[in-house]
Amino acid sequence: MYILLQDLTWVEAKEALEKAKIAIIPVGSQEQHGPHLPLMNDAATAFEFAKMAAEKAKSEIIVAPLIAMGVSDHHMPFPGTVTLSPETLIALVMDVCRSLKAHGMERVAFVNGHGGNVPALTMAMRRARNELGMKAAIINYWELIPDVIKETIESKVWGHACEFETSLALAIYPKRVRTKALRKAEMKDVKLPYVKPGLEHVVHVSLDWSDYTATGSIGDPTLATREKGEKMIKAAVERMASFLDEFAKY
Repeated sequence: MYILLQDLTWVEAKEALEKAKIAIIPVGSQEQHGPHLPLMNDAATAFEFAKMAAEKAKSEIIVAPLIAMGVSDHHMPFPGTVTLSPETLIALVMDVCRSLKAHGMERVAFVNGHGGNVPALTMAMRRARNELGMKAAIINYWELIPDVIKETIESKVWGHACEFETSLALAIYPKRVRTKALRKAEMKDVKLPYVKPGLEHVVHVSLDWSDYTATGSIGDPTLATREKGEKMIKAAVERMASFLDEFAKY
């Protein structure tokens, strides 16, 4: 069972926060997702995964308001992208945690929809523990289902505005997907070894996303289907809910 904190009055919030075992903080981004997905994709998926996992869990859970922007400086060459600095995201997340702690919350779980947020959220997670005495966790939903992704996705390369994310979008908000704009990504030839998206062995280099792809997407989004998205969502939500129920007792 879950409750959206934003829908409550302060009187209702007082009672809900006293009962809740975990507060989920969904964190997304406002960044380009190719010619076929909206800028709010990561924010939308983070919020939906947070609600679905909280609803599936048996524990009492509060879903905090969505943090809709994240660390997206590597997407800035594409118009419409809005980025926070890592320091700003850390400060913002910590202020939310500090507020929840003041209202009695002891556990927070960041449900993250954007890979670029991971370093900042990791720092915030540690600070929530060390400075506020809170138990904190980060759930990157894609990391919970590598086996399901492997058996579902046909593309050799995936990770951004790709077959994977487009399949999720077709299941979560199909009317916002520009299906007529779907096309295979126009990947660029990066000369350095170990830096192309989708590789198992990776070296991290300070390149922008426009150095990898002309379209903003990777892989082959045209292979995406709603059925693939529903299959991966189901597995992710089940595993997220399982973790949350154990975390509530931790």
